[in-house]
Amino acid sequence: MVLRDEKERERLARLSKAIREKTTCRIYRNKLQSHKGEPEINDSDVYLGLSACNREEACGICSNWECLDRFEEHLTHDEQVEFKHCLISSDARTFKKYQIEVSKMIREREDALQRNIEKEIAEKKRQKEIEEQAKIEAQMQRVMSERIDDFTKGELLEIMNGTEEGQRLVAERKARLDEEMRSAVQMGKNAINTEVDSDGFLLDSDLETEDEQKLETQKVADKASRRLYVFVDSFANLIEPEKMIDIRVRLTLLDAKGKGIESVCCSPNSDCGSVSGDGLLTIRSGVVLKSIPRNWKPGTLLIFELTHYKISTGKMSLKCWSYARADVIEPGTFGYSLERKPVDIDYVKAIISMKPNALQILRPPYNRERGNDLKVSYKLV
Repeated sequence: MVLRDEKERERLARLSKAIREKTTCRIYRNKLQSHKGEPEINDSDVYLGLSACNREEACGICSNWECLDRFEEHLTHDEQVEFKHCLISSDARTFKKYQIEVSKMIREREDALQRNIEKEIAEKKRQKEIEEQAKIEAQMQRVMSERIDDFTKGELLEIMNGTEEGQRLVAERKARLDEEMRSAVQMGKNAINTEVDSDGFLLDSDLETEDEQKLETQKVADKASRRLYVFVDSFANLIEPEKMIDIRVRLTLLDAKGKGIESVCCSPNSDCGSVSGDGLLTIRSGVVLKSIPRNWKPGTLLIFELTHYKISTGKMSLKCWSYARADVIEPGTFGYSLERKPVDIDYVKAIISMKPNALQILRPPYNRERGNDLKVSYKLV
């Protein structure tokens, strides 16, 4: 969409920085829906139980979390274009007010969607209760219509004269009718709980109500559609770190044939990005991959490329790189060894497959001793 393209975001970031000192993401996030282990957002701007993301982002929308997804999901294309024009033409105070109004509009549309879902569930539940009551009443009516009054003339005289025998006969008849009514109600409930579908199978409505089934289905769907959050912690033992400026980490997802699935850049956290004298570079920043892990085929690779601006060439240059098998990634923290440039996918495939010639093509490591110099953490969000 409008802000998804990486080059467009970089262009807008440059324009935004030329207008104002910094820009903060104010797309609102629900505190109750924060991910496990994530600190609760403490912000004074609260709207309908939501607090602002408040993450520094030159484009006004945070691309590392769900903010960009919610921005694209609840705003039309024209509204997104309007947001972009406001970003590059408004001062900081005006743009902040505009962001808050956009956030309120997104929240209201989310509320409307949620209300429609709840209304649909309530209507289906009410319709089901009406159908159940109709079946019970039909069964009771059938029992009553089938009942034949078999009082003899003598018994009718006793009842009409109000004798003890007549009262006994009325009491017995009333007890029988009450029992038949209870049986009719139970038969009606059994008829509801043993409906037959079009394929001839019995349906047990006591197992779960329809709204519970829908909620359970939604939970399964949410779990199946979770994405991978990649948090790049640090690089160690870098060579000539003092020459590195404008540092970035590019993450590229490749399928088994080496075809790119997606690529995204990760910039160091605002408090990080400087390289220490011993070659330790702290990134402490992450991104959420757009594709869904459960759809990744065997052999999918995640490539990490550490790039920096090279003054001598005036271009971005590759410092070193590493890789991981994306299709077997699981939540946790892991270390990877660094490789010399350029990126060689055939070399990676040969090492992973352990072909006979794999040792012959083994390239020298980036450092003198191959170690786990790249630290990366994963979690599903």
